[in-house]
Amino acid sequence: MKKKIAVIDLGSNSVRLNVFGIYEDGSYRVIDEFKESVRLSENMGDDMMLKPKAMNRTISVLKMFKKIIESHNVTKMLNFATAAVRNSNNGKAFLDLVKRETGLNIEVISGKKESYLGFMGVINTIDIDDCLIIDTGGGSTEFTLVKERQIKNSVSIPLGAVVLSERFLCDKEDVEGLNKYIKESIGNYDWLNEAKGLPIIGLGGTIRTLAKIDRSKKQINFDKVSQYKLKADRVKEIASLLEAKTVEQRKEVKGLDSDRADIIIGGMAPLLYILDKYDNPYVVVSNTGLRDGIFFDYYFKNDGVDWDGMSALERSIENTIINFGGNIVHSRNVARISISLFKQLKKLHKMKDDYLHILYTAAMLRDIGIYVNYENYRRHSMYLMLNSNIHGLEIKELLMAAMVICFNENEKTFGILDNLEVENVKKLACIVNLAGRLDKYSTDEIKYIECTENSDLVQIKLDKNFCLIDFACQRINEDDEFFKLFGKKLIIG
Repeated sequence: MKKKIAVIDLGSNSVRLNVFGIYEDGSYRVIDEFKESVRLSENMGDDMMLKPKAMNRTISVLKMFKKIIESHNVTKMLNFATAAVRNSNNGKAFLDLVKRETGLNIEVISGKKESYLGFMGVINTIDIDDCLIIDTGGGSTEFTLVKERQIKNSVSIPLGAVVLSERFLCDKEDVEGLNKYIKESIGNYDWLNEAKGLPIIGLGGTIRTLAKIDRSKKQINFDKVSQYKLKADRVKEIASLLEAKTVEQRKEVKGLDSDRADIIIGGMAPLLYILDKYDNPYVVVSNTGLRDGIFFDYYFKNDGVDWDGMSALERSIENTIINFGGNIVHSRNVARISISLFKQLKKLHKMKDDYLHILYTAAMLRDIGIYVNYENYRRHSMYLMLNSNIHGLEIKELLMAAMVICFNENEKTFGILDNLEVENVKKLACIVNLAGRLDKYSTDEIKYIECTENSDLVQIKLDKNFCLIDFACQRINEDDEFFKLFGKKLIIG
């Protein structure tokens, strides 16, 4: 391993530690991760002073983090503090105390830089050109307008879940006062009018919690929430459900952590205001945070491989293949052949181009399970895909790509896929498996494929100079899986 980078994100509600590994080939991965709720901004009040209990809680956690960092023998530490420290009158004194007690140097970042780092986390994990990023933390919310994958404008406003909850929802809930305050705080930023109708990318624990609640309501048995999509009406429906409950009743809501029950209403308020005013159609949940943006900012300035022009999906796939020691040349060939077959056989399979990135993902990652063991490697590949950082796919798309790799009639669909989508998974699996066999059993790289079909036959012609090993060609021609799915016999040659 070339480097180990430790990143501490000291927020108003929680403190997080990520340790990233960067390898000699330029690939990277998270090798350790911790999160603790410390409520650093608790009871700051009008005097804007961090209180002793909150500071002591935080320092105890930071001492633990320091021990973990030392055990990893990290190359570099990147430690940042956000709204709680930034907005407090004793923030510098607190960080001096942290330095004396733990030896950690922590830098306070501006609201603009916090917006930028949130953007870096999003833009490197989600393929989207135009959006409004809303990052709601404990002490502030950052609004970042993105056009053509660049920041057009941003602002950080002290509208955090903890701050708003303590001000308006502690002794007696004043939802009307809360909403009025948010309107006054946000309404002066005219550039937010450019966010009208744009999708929202949501960061932070509050927005992730909305996805978890929705997932539980729909009985979706799948843990991931990254790129979980919530329609605006559904967000408002969940908000109404939570607002009608007491704090104790909220603790019983599936998907809502009990330590967030008292701040969830305040945390949702900025998002609800934006949805109402700007008619945003849906919210896409990002599982990234400041820590990821910190890492990506450092990585691309210092160690990033040449991934210019590649999408977030393509970068994450190639990074994953390298992580697991895969044959990237073979993977690219299988993907290229799969895409060619898909496009030429569209009249036969009747799938829209929306399926192309699912096909591409499955074709690229079908062999990564060999890293675990060659025996049952497809099942290992499915597991690794579902539990790796594959960016740029919605939850359903990720599951479909994984099932393409290792389809089984009895495989769980986690309550997500309908019957037509399951049938399309079978067809995609057939295409990817065919492409894999063609590349594996060829004597040279396949550069040309031509598919022709008639009423009962599909013929695939390859390069004139290309040779497919005889037994492989015979096996493909005798395989009846293609006929079962498409109703036509397949002939190679």
